[in-house]
Amino acid sequence: EIFNTIKSYVSRGKTWEGSYVGKRKSGETYPQFVRVIPIIGHEGFLTHLVTIKRDISEMETKYKKYVEESIKSYPNGRVVDPNHIRTIEASTSMVINLIKIAQENTRSSPSNVTQALDKVLQILKDAEISFPQGADFDLINFTELGTNRRTSQDNTQRELTRIWPSLVVNAKTILNEAPPEIKIALEGASDWDYDILELERITEKRPLVYLGMKIFERFRMGHYLNASADVLCNWLKLIEANYRQSNSYHNSTHAGDVLHASACFLDCDRVKSLLDPLDIMASLIAAIVHDVDHPGVTSAFLCNSHNPLALLYNDSAVLESHHAALAFKLTTSNDRVNIFKGLESDEYRSIRSSIIDMIADDGTELKVIESSSENRMLAKRILIKCADISNPSRSWILSKEWALRILDEYMCQYDEEDKEGLPLTMHMFNREKCNVPQSQRSFYDYFVKDLFKAWHSFAHIPHVMKNIEENYDHWRNVEQKGIK
Repeated sequence: EIFNTIKSYVSRGKTWEGSYVGKRKSGETYPQFVRVIPIIGHEGFLTHLVTIKRDISEMETKYKKYVEESIKSYPNGRVVDPNHIRTIEASTSMVINLIKIAQENTRSSPSNVTQALDKVLQILKDAEISFPQGADFDLINFTELGTNRRTSQDNTQRELTRIWPSLVVNAKTILNEAPPEIKIALEGASDWDYDILELERITEKRPLVYLGMKIFERFRMGHYLNASADVLCNWLKLIEANYRQSNSYHNSTHAGDVLHASACFLDCDRVKSLLDPLDIMASLIAAIVHDVDHPGVTSAFLCNSHNPLALLYNDSAVLESHHAALAFKLTTSNDRVNIFKGLESDEYRSIRSSIIDMIADDGTELKVIESSSENRMLAKRILIKCADISNPSRSWILSKEWALRILDEYMCQYDEEDKEGLPLTMHMFNREKCNVPQSQRSFYDYFVKDLFKAWHSFAHIPHVMKNIEENYDHWRNVEQKGIK
């Protein structure tokens, strides 16, 4: 009855507000306050629904009583308290206006529409900070109408998807009709000293789609995966939307940086001669998703704070397990983003196994890589690990910026551990005592140098090795000047 009422309202372009029963994973039901807002396109047709849900049990007491009493009087909805909904209305009004403007310009400038809708999604994602205490924004999404309708069978999938971006109609416009400054920023994307931070600035922290499509074209990703450009682009948008842009380091720019490094390594002659096309595709995909939905803290922090992810994965490889599981959940959630749909079953099993292995491997096993099929997995493991910690091998300006970003995350974690009385797993990163140059040199000495030396013995990357030595000397000079 409630569903028919909601359908009746939105089909006439009217907003429905009221209660709806939610269901937790434990099977427990709970009342939600729901607002369903119809979005009418430029041709007068209903195109999207914006859904906002709040757990009534978490509302402030004075509003909770009001809503519960109102629900009894109006079981089919049309209930709203203007006091606690005011901040929601402000944000949703901004969103609706932006969507309408974007849709009115769909035909004239598709690339601008894509950028506008991305900004809309970011507003929704960030809106939580302006909402009353207790607002539940785990499920804010755009449900596209038509052939992509969602049913009750999709509930589990939708709960796992943090945010669903606007999907493209023609992926070719992403690069061809990109603003001139983005095209300029993509020049030299095959060079090791490429400046992804400039692309980050120009794209307003959304570089992954543009750089991803550029690299996908270079490696003929669509051909080998039997996937259209639209699917590849939609997938990149979905993955990027599920990186947390509030993180100083572990965001979609880091994913793009690891993708870029992986692509450069894959261009090395000995690497190309060892790996087959499916290995190359797996390496690029693993680079993109390896930190998806990273919370900006370590697995140790999640375990010590009894985070639900730590409980789910039994305190073992928590983040790695989460990244891999979510990546495949997102990818297989919809045919319009499923880059694996065109593969044969045995190809899919193989590429899935490789991706999971590369994300889960800690990179501590260092062996001499030989040109043998038996060493393909080892090569991929070291490739992705070197790409993941490639910041010390970049030019000094980029390397220093990345170092400061990861230090910021570590210091924030130390602050949180200290505040909550948790074990201090980041004791080196006390803001008052941390010696930045010294911590960087330790990182080079204990991790970077040996790993890259092993990779260099196979891939032959002299320019990369030179950068590492020069950056190490930079940090040593800074330390000698007494700068902390």
